[in-house]
Amino acid sequence: MNDQLTWIDRIIDVTGWRQKPEDGVGWEQVEAGLGVALPTDFKELCRRFVPGRSTPT
Repeated sequence: MNDQLTWIDRIIDVTGWRQKPEDGVGWEQVEAGLGVALPTDFKELCRRFVPGRSTPT
């Protein structure tokens, strides 16, 4: 295993997830609604695993 991989990359390798990352989530609006800033790694995890999809396409 490559030590330079992020923990998100490692999850992707283990799960075999091969979905194209999506951008365009309105994090500013989500964070404003929640009243808190979300962690960058959480937002990257959501971007890479594309929320709302149950299986890779």
